[in-house]
Amino acid sequence: VSAVSMQPPTYYNGINTSAPTFVANLSALINPHTDNFYGNYGPRMISNFWARDTSNGNKAITCVYSGEDLVYTEPFGWVSFSREHTFCHNWMPTNPSTTGPEYSDYFNLFPTDQINTNAIRSNYPLGIVTTISSSFMGSKFGTNTAGQTVFEPRDEQKGDAARALFYMATCYNLPNQNWGFPNPISTSIMYGEDQNLMKAWHYADLPDAREIAKNDYIDSLQGNRNPFIDSVNYACYIDFNNM
Repeated sequence: VSAVSMQPPTYYNGINTSAPTFVANLSALINPHTDNFYGNYGPRMISNFWARDTSNGNKAITCVYSGEDLVYTEPFGWVSFSREHTFCHNWMPTNPSTTGPEYSDYFNLFPTDQINTNAIRSNYPLGIVTTISSSFMGSKFGTNTAGQTVFEPRDEQKGDAARALFYMATCYNLPNQNWGFPNPISTSIMYGEDQNLMKAWHYADLPDAREIAKNDYIDSLQGNRNPFIDSVNYACYIDFNNM
């Protein structure tokens, strides 16, 4: 974990929040980038970043949604954990394709328990659960105050998840392909992600040392950065519903 960001000092020199092309300029800065492929997430992100040493030569990773620890022996295998798309694959304008860099972008992928969190969340938006249908450790699934079905990750992941959503919406947005938060999400989910709640989570859970280090490490792999980790106020200037 790096003590401070390794952000290049001139990385955002061409970015001006008051420019009418601010969103397009930010998108052009971070895309295109190197595609490391979805299948390489295990050796490149789990083994080299998320995993930590325990006793008896074992390793451990944590489900970001729930806080569950998985202890395993190398090599890591995708048995009970999965690579969760925070910006759901089904939300992507390019769905059902799995060949583009948006599907395998490491800023959008996190280790999660497949059965107890990833499958439960499905394609539902993130939100505050007030009526619980099910829960698993620090995560909850149920309805919010509006009666909409949402998934709530543990507090430690809320800001990280919001910044992943902001990044994806900005990185891949094109003049003819709006990557704003979908609303409605689908014919069965007739509502969308609440950008105001995501901005609230973003500021309540600011980037910590681990997330800053992850930004630096993914930069070394992909050749781009998550601007909302480096410059948290950028989120103020974007309407993530229409970009």
